[in-house]
Formats: sequence, C-alpha cells, structure tokens
Amino acid sequence: TLQTLQTNGITVRAAVEGQGPLVIMVHGWPELWYSWRHQIKPIAAAGYRVIAPDVRGYGGSARPYPVEAYDMATMMADVVGLIDAMGAEQAILIGHDWGAPICWNTAALYPERVAAVAGLSVPYRKRAQAPAIDIWRQLYKDKFFYQIYFQPEGVAERELEADVRVSLRKIYYAISGNAPSLANWLQRPPTATFLEAFVDPKPFPAWLSAADLDYFVDNFQRSGFRGPLN
Repeated sequence: TLQTLQTNGITVRAAVEGQGPLVIMVHGWPELWYSWRHQIKPIAAAGYRVIAPDVRGYGGSARPYPVEAYDMATMMADVVGLIDAMGAEQAILIGHDWGAPICWNTAALYPERVAAVAGLSVPYRKRAQAPAIDIWRQLYKDKFFYQIYFQPEGVAERELEADVRVSLRKIYYAISGNAPSLANWLQRPPTATFLEAFVDPKPFPAWLSAADLDYFVDNFQRSGFRGPLN
C-alpha cells in the first residue's frame, strides 16, 4: 500500500508492506518507489516490514526547489527519519544507483541505526581529497560527461522534459543489458547533449511493460526533473 510518511521536515510517498524487521529500499535516478515493485512482496513475505519511498524530489514526495536541499547530509537524514517514523531502532538499507551512496553513507555515519546495508550498481567509496565534481571536471575537461552537463540549472531539465516518454525510454534502455556499450557515449565533445547518443528501441524490450512505462512517465510529467537532478 502507498502511504504518506513524515521525515526530516518533509512528506514522502512510500510503499509499505509486511511486518517484522524494517527494510528501507532507496531507488536511483531517474526512478521511483515503483522500481522495487518486483522485490517488495517477496521481501515482505520473508518476514520483513518493507518501506520503499520516493526519494525527495521524485514522484509523490516533497520537491524542495533549492539545490542545497538535496545535499548528502539531508538525504541521509531523510532515511534516518523514516526509521524514526516507523518506530524502529534500526533498519536494513538497500540502495540502487544514486540510492546506493545514500545508504552507504547513512550506514557509515549512523552505524547504530543501520543493521545491514546493500548497494546495487554503486559500490562504497571513501570520500576523496577533492569534491567529486572538481575531479570530474579535470578528468573530462575536453569531453562530455553527464555530471558536468547536469550542473547548470535548467539545461538538462529542458532536454529531459521536452518529451518525458522518449527520455525515459532512452535512459532505461541505455543502462540495461540489452544496450550496446556506453564507452562511446563518453568519447564526445563537451558541447554534446545528454540524450543525443541514446537509442529509442522499437519495440521496447519486454522487461519494461507499457503499463510500467506509463507509470514512470505519468509521475515524471507531474514532478519534472529538477528535484531528481538536484
């Protein structure tokens, strides 16, 4: 069932299922609670209480406007607030993609609140000697890199929101096992755009149904991409 929960001064929409030790599943970009739809019920059936929220900025959750409202400390506090909201002392955290660093860092800085942690697609990395964006600007100073492209406010939003359905189809396919290597995607000039090298497959692979895609499209058409990009 979908519920509205209070955490860290905001409301979040979350799927809630089962009883038992708490499991919080944190999605990545550009996703929703719905990305865990195949995992929620089996984990609940195994004897756990599962919370799969829309991360702040996404879907049915609050979408603060300032970029600063999405720093890592705030995202971690959202997770800890969900543990509090459920009346639990600890939770098992499972994160995918950009949700993985949220979970890894929460486990590192709030060890008394995290019983176990798992990350999909993004491993734990220690904090570097310089901010990541500075490192990327040096590594990719003569090439396109999506995180650099995402930095100016409004640029990526305009591209992705021009046709949300095509944008999501291209992104979901590009990072799937069906797509060709992304190596050439990084060998482009810094003036390139995010989506121009991606394929929009027709038909789309069966692992994402038309109804599933409709759910994502409806949500991102309503919420836009500013919160996710923040």
